[in-house]
Amino acid sequence: MFVKIVHKNPKLPIANCQLPSSGFTIMEMVVVIFVISFGLLGVISLVTQNVQVGYINKNMIIASQLCQESLEMVRNIRDDNWLGSDDWKTGSTSNPNTDWIQDGVYSLDYTGNITNTSDINDPNAKLYIDGNNLYRHLSIPGTATTTAFSRTVEIKTETDASSTVECVVQWKTGSNTHRFTAQTVFYNWRPVP
Repeated sequence: MFVKIVHKNPKLPIANCQLPSSGFTIMEMVVVIFVISFGLLGVISLVTQNVQVGYINKNMIIASQLCQESLEMVRNIRDDNWLGSDDWKTGSTSNPNTDWIQDGVYSLDYTGNITNTSDINDPNAKLYIDGNNLYRHLSIPGTATTTAFSRTVEIKTETDASSTVECVVQWKTGSNTHRFTAQTVFYNWRPVP
């Protein structure tokens, strides 16, 4: 293991010196660096993917709540019509813009704004956050913040006593478009007075 080195100069105090003959070669060091780099690359990739999935999941939760909110708004219109002893779908003639559940595609928000929209890509379907941190469709200059979300509600009459209501929320993350859909059926289960 050790090589004996004999020193030929008698003036030096060390006559014999032993050095180890084993150690790490350049090739061993390259292999170790490669293995460590490969392991770190895997960890970094995992962390990056975890952050991206967390962002998508956060937006999926927001989209599901926005869909639920729209379905509850349509349910509220139906219930208000019942409380006013009006027809469950057409409402009263005193407020024809907000008291109806007719076939079509709409954007509606908590303020009572109901707007006809052509589809999810219609500018009227775009959602903004107002000064109260609530989502709404119409931008208020100076107080509304643009979001990545768009929302539509589609109402289809199934029978005289039922309508299917479908809400679609769409948003983009980079070049990917994500969509969340919620659907329910509203019934006129209350007897006509």
